[in-house]
Amino acid sequence: RNFSYFVFEDNSDNYLVLFDSSDGSGLQPYDDSLNHNVLRNLMEEYNIKDYIIFKMQFSYDGFSSYYPLKSKTHPLGYFPDSPSITYNFKKQSRYRYAVQSKDIDFFWVGTIDYGAPPPLWPEDQDIDQWPMGQRQEGYKRFKEIADKHSEWNIITSDKPEFTRQEYLDKTMRSKVCLELPGVGYFTTRFFENLILEKCMISKKLPLDLPYNLIPDVHYFAIDSWDKLEDKMQWIMDNPTEIDNIISNVKDLQDYLTHDYAFHNMTELINNMVLSHNL
Repeated sequence: RNFSYFVFEDNSDNYLVLFDSSDGSGLQPYDDSLNHNVLRNLMEEYNIKDYIIFKMQFSYDGFSSYYPLKSKTHPLGYFPDSPSITYNFKKQSRYRYAVQSKDIDFFWVGTIDYGAPPPLWPEDQDIDQWPMGQRQEGYKRFKEIADKHSEWNIITSDKPEFTRQEYLDKTMRSKVCLELPGVGYFTTRFFENLILEKCMISKKLPLDLPYNLIPDVHYFAIDSWDKLEDKMQWIMDNPTEIDNIISNVKDLQDYLTHDYAFHNMTELINNMVLSHNL
């Protein structure tokens, strides 16, 4: 249900390209949403010589250890739900927010499904790696910090009542936006904020992209939520570091596009074909 594909021919050989948009990275066995019988039928029906998979939530290391087709898989990249809307908002509002002071120190609003049960978790994986559990824990710690530090202007809620425009306005007025995992570790919010050239603070993201996203270079990173308050205090004590992050995020902009994802994908597809034609 999370897969799409196309078949192409080269020198009378057929190749299959699959796209996996599932939020599961393969951290646990139930992240596999591919119907393997369908894949086998496709391979037979089109006499497929080789195939390649591009996955939106993927790790070359342990966070995709249960993904059954890992050896044939590469990161596709990740995007907001409607990138064109984000780009249009950025273009239309760039002068307004360039001169408007950022009066919000830290910002996060969103929904949290407190009733979501953890999946049947494998014994060899720490349950603390469950993204939805991390979302709950991270918000709880952020709310505690907000209640403690009245000297900071922190806006946060797990029951937001903002319109989309009000949410974007508060995002742009924020010095630092918090990032929390969702169903998966990558979220549309995170990549929307990258496009909007926002400074963010997050736990280190464990997944891969077709470009380098470096902790403490492109976003402020912590190893655990216990370190969140100290990191926030350090940021408030070193405000010029926010500008450094934003400058580095500006350098990422060409990689945050469908065009870049397409060119990276076609290069890998060509390499697959070339490896058979050597």
